Amino acid sequence: MTEHKPRITFSLSSDRVLEIHVNEEGKAALTRAISGLTELHDHVHFSPDGAFGLQINGRPYRSSDTILEWVKIIFRPDSWDREHYPHVFDG
Repeated sequence: MTEHKPRITFSLSSDRVLEIHVNEEGKAALTRAISGLTELHDHVHFSPDGAFGLQINGRPYRSSDTILEWVKIIFRPDSWDREHYPHVFDG
């Protein structure tokens, strides 16, 4: 049985839409990473070598894509944002 590595690709399409491409293992890894975010562990890094978190794929799906090689997902509880960044809420 062939072992498949997680493949996660963050890119901007030519019309500046963020696209996240994942294979099965990449979807599972991304889901675990996001599900594990807490107030004590509030972010996860993605990089080409995976040194600080998850490794991401640097190969574009289309030649017009712009690859994002360094990505950080940050957990922001509403209570924090209401105190520090209230402008992100409506009215």
